[in-house]
Amino acid sequence: MTVSLTWNSQTMPLPRKEGGIQIEDAPLVAARRMLSGTLRTDVIAVKARIALRWALLTASQRNTLKAQYDAGGSATLVLPDGQTFTVVAIAHSWREEVLYGVSGQPYYNISIDFEEL
Repeated sequence: MTVSLTWNSQTMPLPRKEGGIQIEDAPLVAARRMLSGTLRTDVIAVKARIALRWALLTASQRNTLKAQYDAGGSATLVLPDGQTFTVVAIAHSWREEVLYGVSGQPYYNISIDFEEL
């Protein structure tokens, strides 16, 4: 079995082993006040919010992720365990940390958050 992560049919680097993939329910709700003053909320749908974290990527791997992120729009995200989602990368969710190895070569820790459509 091949373990891979694809984003819009393009193979991406695998997320870090611990805490690299986090999926949580993100309910879409409508809230309004009734005449009595009570708050009424209706759950319209429950979508997934997916956080992906990568550690110690090379410049080439970082650039692959950045190009896909900058392309924007909706895309299909297939996780290593086979779960498939139609997602959009959340605006301004790109976070990047640069680390330098002993030879001065940069390595990147990247995080991106996605929202299921």
